[in-house]
Amino acid sequence: MYIFQMCQDGYFYDRQNESCLQHYYCDFESNPESACFLSESPSDEFDWTILSGSTGSVGTGPTSAYHGLHYKYIETSTIASGQRAILESSKTFQAKTYCLTMYYHMYGDTINTLTIRTQKGNNAAIDRWKLSGDQGNVWHHLSGVNLPLDSQTKIIIEATKGSSFTGDTAIDYVELWQFACP
Repeated sequence: MYIFQMCQDGYFYDRQNESCLQHYYCDFESNPESACFLSESPSDEFDWTILSGSTGSVGTGPTSAYHGLHYKYIETSTIASGQRAILESSKTFQAKTYCLTMYYHMYGDTINTLTIRTQKGNNAAIDRWKLSGDQGNVWHHLSGVNLPLDSQTKIIIEATKGSSFTGDTAIDYVELWQFACP
């Protein structure tokens, strides 16, 4: 017999464990982004920008968000080649494997790299997923990257600027699930 269980906002019911689990996400729809588990890193060269609608440059970036009205992107018009914008997790995690999903948009002749990493303490960061180059003028779904996390490990999402202004990389609706990807 199935018993319906209600969970508070930001949680989902895990039928296997019969408990409510926290669901981390960033939809970039509110400012400040109190629900988002990612924040700007103090160790990058420039910040991600929240935007609604098209980016300011022709031939690069999305024309709208994938989900809702807003997304985050790197504006590459005035940034030096090779500079990085970094989001990093601001939560403490239980020791287990999590599944990260998101939407990404990498359109433009000089798209460089979008990377997902984990970093434990002061150890070197480990690449968990990486994509480079123009992926077309469409939002793509990253259906899942397994991230082994614990209380000392953080998630890093890094976009690197290419050689010119046609390198606007965007992300939207980033979710972190408290189980391994199927």
